[in-house]
Amino acid sequence: MRIGGRRQRRIWQVVTVLGGLSVTVCGIWVGNSLAHGGLSPADKAGVLGLIAGVAALWVSLVALRQSPWSRPDLTATAAALALEVTRREGTALRQMRGDDFPAIDVRFTLHPQYRSAEVRDASGALHAGRLSEVVAFFHGARPRRLVITGEAGAGKTVLATELLLALLEMRQDTDPVPVRLSLASWDTTRSLDEWMVEQLVEDPVYDLHPDVARALVEHHRVLPVLDGLDEMDAEPTPLQRSRARAALAMLNARTHGRTPAAAVVTCRHDRYAALASQNLQLRDAAWIALQPVGATAAADYLGRRDPDGRWQPVVTELTAGHAPALEQALTTPWRLTLAVTAYVEAGDPADLLTLATPADVDAYLLPKLVPAVTELHPPPNGRFSASQVHRWLHELAAYLTNPPAWAGTPGTDLVLHRLWPIAGPRKVRYVHAAVAACIVMSAAAALSLLSPTTLPVSFVGAVGAIVVLFRLRQWTHRWPRPNRPVGLRALRTVAAAKQAVTSFLAAGWSLMITSIAASAAAQVALPRTGIGFVLPVVLVSGTVLALAVLACARAFGRWLGEPADTSPHRVTTPRRALRGDLLAGLFSSLGFAVVAGIAAGATLGMRFGLGLATAALAAVVVVADAWMRYIATLLCTRGRLPWQLATFTDWACEAGLLRISGTAYQFRHRELQEWFAANTTP
Repeated sequence: MRIGGRRQRRIWQVVTVLGGLSVTVCGIWVGNSLAHGGLSPADKAGVLGLIAGVAALWVSLVALRQSPWSRPDLTATAAALALEVTRREGTALRQMRGDDFPAIDVRFTLHPQYRSAEVRDASGALHAGRLSEVVAFFHGARPRRLVITGEAGAGKTVLATELLLALLEMRQDTDPVPVRLSLASWDTTRSLDEWMVEQLVEDPVYDLHPDVARALVEHHRVLPVLDGLDEMDAEPTPLQRSRARAALAMLNARTHGRTPAAAVVTCRHDRYAALASQNLQLRDAAWIALQPVGATAAADYLGRRDPDGRWQPVVTELTAGHAPALEQALTTPWRLTLAVTAYVEAGDPADLLTLATPADVDAYLLPKLVPAVTELHPPPNGRFSASQVHRWLHELAAYLTNPPAWAGTPGTDLVLHRLWPIAGPRKVRYVHAAVAACIVMSAAAALSLLSPTTLPVSFVGAVGAIVVLFRLRQWTHRWPRPNRPVGLRALRTVAAAKQAVTSFLAAGWSLMITSIAASAAAQVALPRTGIGFVLPVVLVSGTVLALAVLACARAFGRWLGEPADTSPHRVTTPRRALRGDLLAGLFSSLGFAVVAGIAAGATLGMRFGLGLATAALAAVVVVADAWMRYIATLLCTRGRLPWQLATFTDWACEAGLLRISGTAYQFRHRELQEWFAANTTP
């Protein structure tokens, strides 16, 4: 468990809630007992001692609380973060390159309009070069500020990722850790530092404590590699009112001592040129523009990918300069890959020589992409056709490109359990709550059938309260976060032992509160039977029972589960994140069920204990929140998305249509996302 990580913070929240709940319930029970009288002085001292003891225990826990992250070791934390970034971005680079290794070494030039950053080495400022030379250029630049521009598919993200990984390879202990962040997710009403801290905290791969993340950012131990300045705004947005303008203003205002703070920004060339023309550029930064792939380089690439000679006529015409439209179309690494993929199995590439304009080439190649990759990478068991693939990718791309206003800004990340807005603002959350309510009521029915005696009225109130509380939680908790089972090694740590003690104390408190609330409800309701009196008693006692049960289930969830991928050696993928969330829910509810069943069986009989253990398994709906939201999304998008959505997205990654970025999927190129969003059919 990472010190100060999300799991450790939640442990204290659970302890606080349980302690406050115990004090409140004990106070109610003591007050009720004293009000009814009939107690001897010794009994009165005993019940008063009970509440005093519980309150003292709670105060002691508050006093013993420690914050080991209040003074973090920035060097060690930065080293751990660097390891996480290396693993994540190494995987991302392999996916972006695909089978193209070595990658096309695209040339770049330093834009002449703006001065280059000063360079300390003897070679002076770099004015032109290849991707392999940009690392030395950036490492020697002062200030370290770089803007990378190019056309769609030119390799901007690839270059930024190559630079990031190279900087990590030569990183010293005091050097900042480069972290790639998608600018599309930045709400520019917040400062850059606040947003960076939020990304380091909320990202389940990094999962830093807010104080640790804030310290790293404030001490400039994080180098922001900001990808996609052009993706922050829709095309018609005026520059003066754009989020990109606000982002550049905050970047320009950010300093490190007397010098501008380091940063790397990628953007489409035309968009950045338009911003720069109105003096809205990143100041004191070197601006390198990726150059188009020349005809000779394109012909060489196609020749290396031509095992049967079908590309030879195209190679000949490109080399001779007789195919101007095709030469202009195949100026980026992505379009070259697209052309090769479209004809990888069949077809005559010479057909491309008949097209008149680059737009005609794009319009001709893009519809061939899905059928080609479907043939090249057959779907598992032939479950879906090329037309279905296109329709599903259109739905996903349209959601990313034009999300509802209440769901956030346009972006690039497809997170499976966060796709529910596709079905509307309420539908999925209603279904989520309804499915959870059915599970809870089924568990209650099983407990009622297995119980040897009639259950108290407070039990009915508890079931209703759990359903209502869960419904309220789904309404206020829009974006659930996945967990995963704790590893066996982690269970042997001191932190895990402390959480185990907390969980068993929670179980004991839950049983104590349950018995007290049920007994108090029975004593109060016994003399009177009017609905106007009994109903409030049932509601109050049921709510107390429900809070106790939910808090106990949550405590077990914190013991046997942890936020997805908080360990450097266990890299999470989108599908593993959901699977881990389900397993964490099952293990946690099973542990809760065993403890509750044994305790109830020892006091109320084995039959009731078995029933309670069976009912306690319903705690999975509390712990496996992200998995439940994903299932509800699938139920609400029948016909629009595949039932086995995770299987489909994994296949799309293998086929080169999507890529994995941490716990999210992304379209392999923004241009591909935009084309799918605009085309309902090929």
